[in-house]
Amino acid sequence: MPASECRVELLIGRRVVDVHGDVVGRLEEVVADYDRGEYLVREFHVGSFAAFERLGGGMLGNALLRLLGGKRFHDGYAIPWNLMDLTDPDHPRVTVAKGTLQRIGETQVPELGGAIRRTSATR
Repeated sequence: MPASECRVELLIGRRVVDVHGDVVGRLEEVVADYDRGEYLVREFHVGSFAAFERLGGGMLGNALLRLLGGKRFHDGYAIPWNLMDLTDPDHPRVTVAKGTLQRIGETQVPELGGAIRRTSATR
């Protein structure tokens, strides 16, 4: 298997740490696009909300979790493929600090100088 390929089923549930060794969460979902006969990973979802999302929570589940549990349950990150280091698949890590990662449901807004906006607020 080439170095650019990895067995996704072996990654799910693995604990992910940041560049400083701080725990980001467990890898719960891999988001990929199908292009020209192969799947290309776009991002990884890590954390407790990512687990709920994987089970089918989606936007309605997001609102419900915020209503019932606040931030305690709404903790997850969308990590772009190029920030994930999988050279050791048993110990995945991100190449930046946890505090710089984008949370699930947030998006960067270039025209606002990279400010973060909740995608659910735009609908």
